[in-house]
Amino acid sequence: MNRARTQSDRFAHALQRCVMALALWTVCLASGTALAQAANPREELERAYVAAFRSDDFAAAERHARAWVRLRPDDFIPHYNLAAALAQLSATTIDDDAKAAAILNDAAGELDRAVELGMTSKYQLVADGSLKPLRKHPTYRALLETWPSQLERAIDARLERSRAAFPKSYTFEKNAEWRMAFASGFAARAFETAKADMASVLAWWQREVLPADGVFVVTDGPSPDPWVMVSLPSRKDYLAFSARQFGARSKYIPGVYDNQRKELVAQDLGATLRHEFCHVLHYRDSDRRGQIHAVWIQEGLCSLVEDVEVVKGEVDGPAILKPVASWRTNSVKRLARGGKPIALSKLVTFDLATFTRDGTALPSYALARTVFLYLQDRGKLRAFYANYVSGWKADATGAAALEATLGRTLSEIDKDLIGWLKTIADVPDEVRPGPTRLAITVGATAGDGLTIEEVERTPRGDRASPTGDLRAGDTLLSVAGSPVHDANALARLLGTLKAGTEVEIIYRRYKEERTTMAVVLSR
Repeated sequence: MNRARTQSDRFAHALQRCVMALALWTVCLASGTALAQAANPREELERAYVAAFRSDDFAAAERHARAWVRLRPDDFIPHYNLAAALAQLSATTIDDDAKAAAILNDAAGELDRAVELGMTSKYQLVADGSLKPLRKHPTYRALLETWPSQLERAIDARLERSRAAFPKSYTFEKNAEWRMAFASGFAARAFETAKADMASVLAWWQREVLPADGVFVVTDGPSPDPWVMVSLPSRKDYLAFSARQFGARSKYIPGVYDNQRKELVAQDLGATLRHEFCHVLHYRDSDRRGQIHAVWIQEGLCSLVEDVEVVKGEVDGPAILKPVASWRTNSVKRLARGGKPIALSKLVTFDLATFTRDGTALPSYALARTVFLYLQDRGKLRAFYANYVSGWKADATGAAALEATLGRTLSEIDKDLIGWLKTIADVPDEVRPGPTRLAITVGATAGDGLTIEEVERTPRGDRASPTGDLRAGDTLLSVAGSPVHDANALARLLGTLKAGTEVEIIYRRYKEERTTMAVVLSR
């Protein structure tokens, strides 16, 4: 899931105003739910800062920014905003050169701290007019001249903060090829499986989406890609993080990628991690191109990898992922059967607020993903993305790219999409007694699998229970060789199994992984 008075207002309140909004909206995109923006102390300080800065009251802006820093000392955003306020304040202190120089030195120190904490946009440093008084300062010039080493310093500092914040049992590592650092609260096997899944998403992105002129990551040169911090906390730690970060909104947020902070956090190693990792890949490409892509394209692309079939790839290579129909496809089909028209001409005009609004978010996400599944099925996914990025300046909505790729008008595509949907079978999208089932009740994701809440003990003559050794409290990791990180994956898998089939179950009891056999039951 995604601007302080700056260079001729192009970055009008770039980090002072919208960086917080961008972070919040990234959360909304990740959850697929429009969330009310409840007031909290951080947001109150941000609003007060923006109001003061806009009014050229830089002394008041400094006070609010310092309070913001005290509240969030490890967040680069308030430090950056404090640097901007101090830089402007130094320029207005014209009667005391020594005081102005001291203020400017303070501004330089805050800017240096912001970079260390994760301010990763060199372009922002160059373009932000609020920092103009700093441009001749030695600290500012050193930051620009040593930018690659500054990014290394920042990621190393973030890893150290992660080590301090998470239990010692966590795994911490850097992947220089991906320019990602990891903090994982899962067992080694689950963590390695998660990275293999991410490698498969990357292979899919490069094979099916990225045009020939695209590159995954830039590691050298004057402006290498920023590092991304990936946190994969345990269920307990994720709930604590989410409650602390999002308050009452936390129940709607299974994961988030904040592109401004270059930070990915996921509560599960399946659909959520694939979705948010895809956002990393997409943002890296669009940022390099200097483009901001339409919200339906951002979310349609990244929700595509939530539900996939795994095809065995080359030996020692990543598995090949094939996005498949999901509960989102089912919901679009139900809307179509209910007489609600598919109107791509409307979808492509949605801004972020409209796309994520209550009553609109779920059908918007469902239709956006379905459009990309349709493009993939037609063999046109990569062609569409190439048409879109090459024609983005002329039409950022994606309408022209759809028409050019498919050789039809949007209204004609609507009709063809409805016809195509009729050829797609509904997929199981609930874990419930149905054509086939396991004799268990599952609850929330534990990150690496599903928590088993209840086990039916149903004797079958002299045979053991059809659930083998499973107990309530165990974590279901895989069924018949397929991971089940979330309920949708389990429902989809059960829909492919015949009643009476004996399947291998891998589960976790506390920290120990175990294997048992279970029987797939009929209704």
